Amino acid sequence: MSVKTKWVTFRTSIIIPGAVLGEEADRKIGVGEPVQLPEAYANHVVHERFGAFCDAPRKSRTRKPEATVKVTAEQEAEIDAARDAVDAAQAALDAAEGEEAKAEATAVLATAQATLDALSE
Repeated sequence: MSVKTKWVTFRTSIIIPGAVLGEEADRKIGVGEPVQLPEAYANHVVHERFGAFCDAPRKSRTRKPEATVKVTAEQEAEIDAARDAVDAAQAALDAAEGEEAKAEATAVLATAQATLDALSE
């Protein structure tokens, strides 16, 4: 049969005997720290005004770390190549003379930039 337990917080720091907790070593409990005790011991502690009954502590909700994206060497090489293509397209646009050449260079630059953006996501 299992032992009934209750949650208690203490008004002062206290050392709980290990035998009470079913542990080998004694445990030091700080002020206001909730601890689960056997029902008879918890009732004694509260009756003697060493502590007070409390609710079980809530589980803290920890935020999951944002997923980190691992980029392989192959993906890094593709991204570098796309950056080089953007730089080359920008240089070609800067060097282009005439409306037709500038329009063609602008289209090549837009395509290279779109490729880089897709790889960087």
